Amino acid sequence: MINLLPETQKEKLKEEKEKRILFHWLILILFFSLSLSLSLLNLKIFLSEKIKKEKLDLENQEKILKLEAKKEILETNKLISELLNFEKNQKETFEILAKILQILPPEIQVNSLSISKTVLDKKAKKEGFQIILNGFSPERQSLLKLKSILEDNFSQVSFPPQVWVKEKEIDFSVNFLTKE
Repeated sequence: MINLLPETQKEKLKEEKEKRILFHWLILILFFSLSLSLSLLNLKIFLSEKIKKEKLDLENQEKILKLEAKKEILETNKLISELLNFEKNQKETFEILAKILQILPPEIQVNSLSISKTVLDKKAKKEGFQIILNGFSPERQSLLKLKSILEDNFSQVSFPPQVWVKEKEIDFSVNFLTKE
């Protein structure tokens, strides 16, 4: 097709065409920029929410760990306390056993010995030990000597009456408490 328009008119049409192309490009660039901005904004919101969630999860985990650590510390303290009480009781029991073996006359034979913790005075909340000693004495005189020694060192010494009936070869049992 032949263009019969004057040269100025042709220039003007060419300029309008370039302006339209430029306008379309600007709109396209604007649309792309707007889309990119919205996408980045969406990504920012998504990531900020995810970060908040992660912070909350981390705080919850820290709280759980603190509670578990506190629980473990309390359990460890309880165990240590129980071990210390056990050690204290064993030490006291050993001291009583050593004392009994020291004061026991050599002719007395011990068959069994039972030491148990008991309350000596409920009002004062004093604790002590109840001891049950079973043994053999070759004669009554040795048993009387044992009774005298036990009464000097312990309290509430109690022999059953039938122990005193025999003169020789006496199987005996005695109950007594530690002194307060």
